[in-house]
Amino acid sequence: MWTLVSATKSREELLQSDGPSHGGAGLARSLHTLDLLAIGVGGTVGTGVFSITGQVAHEQAGAAVILCWLIGGVGCLLSALSYIELSARLPVTGSVYAFSYHVLGEVFAVVGAACITLEYGISASAVAANWGDKFRTFLSSLGASE
Repeated sequence: MWTLVSATKSREELLQSDGPSHGGAGLARSLHTLDLLAIGVGGTVGTGVFSITGQVAHEQAGAAVILCWLIGGVGCLLSALSYIELSARLPVTGSVYAFSYHVLGEVFAVVGAACITLEYGISASAVAANWGDKFRTFLSSLGASE
């Protein structure tokens, strides 16, 4: 049973099943570096930089908000460097699913993929709720009633 749960794919098997860029029949790459950079910056700037900074400075960190942002930036940098290393060693589509499948097995890959999908959904809903609040405030400043 454990061998079925922890079954992994070798690097060659993952490269073979990858998209047309590696001769496989899997997913074709449609996003390039600039596209991925825009998605990352958009998710970060969406709520974090414009609205949460003021709330954190006012309610929690005070004058140490710059230190908080620097510590958060170091964490993001380390995460980015680990993804760069994994992408260089295993250049296939699939991100966390492919990396987990190669190292830990299929069950862990499915759990990791579900977690990252959940993260994207929660992040998008937080951005939408925050911009909706900003839009409501804008409309009420124009005289619209709630």
